[in-house]
Amino acid sequence: MKKTGVSFTAAGLLCAAATFGTVALPSVAGAQSLTANVAVVSDYRFRGISQSFRRPALQGGVDWAHGSGFYLGTWASTVDDDFLTDTDGVEMNFYGGYKFPIGAGFTGDVGVLRYFYPGESLWNTTEIYIGASWEFLSLKYSHSVSDDTFGFTDSRNSGYLDLTAIYPISEGFNLIAHVGHQRFENYNEADYTDYRLGVTYDWSGFTWGASVYGTDEDFTFTKPNGKTRDLGNATVVVSVSKTF
Repeated sequence: MKKTGVSFTAAGLLCAAATFGTVALPSVAGAQSLTANVAVVSDYRFRGISQSFRRPALQGGVDWAHGSGFYLGTWASTVDDDFLTDTDGVEMNFYGGYKFPIGAGFTGDVGVLRYFYPGESLWNTTEIYIGASWEFLSLKYSHSVSDDTFGFTDSRNSGYLDLTAIYPISEGFNLIAHVGHQRFENYNEADYTDYRLGVTYDWSGFTWGASVYGTDEDFTFTKPNGKTRDLGNATVVVSVSKTF
């Protein structure tokens, strides 16, 4: 099944970034730092949709942060090269931005993020973003400034709104809740909402996670071998990650 008027077999729909959760960005205060991260996930979900055909993925990245609030980073993940046609099975992200105090405990965040897929330029997308966070809550809006947005041609000015809560239950144990809405310019029939509810736990030097991801639409994809899966159907994703 597919949404009326849109073939998700051909769309590189949301074939991109942010790890199994939210990319860890540097804090406003503190000295210059360089960190790396690596993760294994049972299913790579981006904005609710599986980029790995509901199979495991290997992910990793490097982040540089300056005490002034400026940051740069890169991140990559394995993806399914049947769903994301001609991408060589790899997604790469490059981003940079600035975090700053707003007042009353709020922190602002502005930046740009480039989603890059070697071998297939159709999926490549550039977004600028603006966001704010307070204690355990964050709100972020990402706006596409490239001509194509995740496989949809002539879709500049598409946008994604993300509301996320990461609530500490106890030391090293967090509850995560998220809801987001994707809007495609000139493709209103493709708009949808995604959600996540889960937990993370720091133990033995690693962060372990389990979350339910899903969307409010069917995103059925059939591989050349005839195997079919709904890539947006609700499912539990488990993960393990480490930051160095």
